[in-house]
Amino acid sequence: MLLTAAHGFTADHGSVNDFTESILGWYKNHSGEIGAWTKASLIVLSFTSSSAAAGRVFSLLKALFGSNQDMALADYILGPMMARYNGINRGASF
Repeated sequence: MLLTAAHGFTADHGSVNDFTESILGWYKNHSGEIGAWTKASLIVLSFTSSSAAAGRVFSLLKALFGSNQDMALADYILGPMMARYNGINRGASF
């Protein structure tokens, strides 16, 4: 049903704002036809298409662990990663 409703739809790819408005407008105008697909599609379209967070994690892994620790257990890696990522000072008294 979604593919049938979307048949022939085009959007201007030259402007991010125009593209976004045309996509969201299409979903608004066709929500009655496609039902639950509207909500599911809008959730997916709201995801950020950035890999910055993943890049930060891999950069942190590289800084904390050398290549000789590639086969380390997940628990061994998880503790220091969480402490560094969350900014916890290991010398602080609790």
